[in-house]
Amino acid sequence: MGDRGGGRLETLTGLRFFAAAAIVVHHLRGTFGFDVHVTWPLDNAVSFFFVLSGFILTHVYGQLETAATIKHFWLARFARIWPLHAVTLAFAWAAFYPGEPGLPWLANIALLQSWIPIQHFYFSYNAVSWSISTEAFFYLMFPLLIFRFSRTWWWKLLLSFFALLAMAVLSDRLASTSLDAVSQNGLIYVNPLANVFQFTLGMATAFLWKRTPSRSISARTGTILEAAAIFIFLMVGEESIRTTQFIYHLTGSAGLTSWVRHGGGTCIPAAALIFVMAHQAGRIGRMLATRPIVFLGEISFSIYMTHQLIIYTFSRNKDLFARYPDEAIICLMVCVIIAASALCWYWIERPARVAIVRLSAERTGPELQAPIAL
Repeated sequence: MGDRGGGRLETLTGLRFFAAAAIVVHHLRGTFGFDVHVTWPLDNAVSFFFVLSGFILTHVYGQLETAATIKHFWLARFARIWPLHAVTLAFAWAAFYPGEPGLPWLANIALLQSWIPIQHFYFSYNAVSWSISTEAFFYLMFPLLIFRFSRTWWWKLLLSFFALLAMAVLSDRLASTSLDAVSQNGLIYVNPLANVFQFTLGMATAFLWKRTPSRSISARTGTILEAAAIFIFLMVGEESIRTTQFIYHLTGSAGLTSWVRHGGGTCIPAAALIFVMAHQAGRIGRMLATRPIVFLGEISFSIYMTHQLIIYTFSRNKDLFARYPDEAIICLMVCVIIAASALCWYWIERPARVAIVRLSAERTGPELQAPIAL
């Protein structure tokens, strides 16, 4: 797929940490007096991850042409997300929801909870895992999406947008405010069909990036482009309230308006930001590629998967911290999140991923080994 290899893009790895941090701040608000005033829609970071995932997978797995390579791809994706998901699910079940496992537990085990548009399912146990349920669908569809992508990218992108529109119409007709009924969030914010456009957009961005001439860009020009991309991304998010009001007045669709509010409005600026940062040309990108930030980016999946459970654990044990100021408790929580994430990355993510992929290599041959993206 062009003249760029499938090597690591450290700048994008570092960028992942800031997206994960935005989600942490989003969930920290209202906890122990933490009431930082942020007008930027922090939950849009999940949309950013969807775009980034499409970009990275296209960069690393640009060719999946045989049944064997497709099988290995799926196994590598399973090895990437399921072991830590299983551990956090087990912790949430044991610590907060003891008792006989029910249908939501089974849906979580199978990573199907995001398909069930009822809050009791898609936000069950470790609530943030709805997004990896959605990602699992992207992984399943990726071999089909990447097939002859250079010829088919435009209609696949268009078809994914029509899937979003269909979900918006369905949301307008079926959504209810009851917690036990089909919800708008479940159909628009969570459902894989409403989010596949962002993933395909990331794929198209990687396709364009791979065909951009790889001639050198000066550090000054690269820095200006990076600063401009960040500014546009942040400003579009800042204007999200006005944007959603405009979309609602234009279309009258509450579902489409909700999609724009929860990430649809920032997904194109996010794609532009990823495109610019992937060149790794400016000083901002080089800062993101420094070892400490890259390490934080490497553990960002663990940060994402553990942070809400840690916040919930602290919140359920407020009496233990009654004598300490809220600011100290917030700092302690952040430190615990970082430390727990580093341990999960070192003791769970990496060894489980290596063991599963190695087992696959032993059965199918080392020629199928490939780098594991994102």
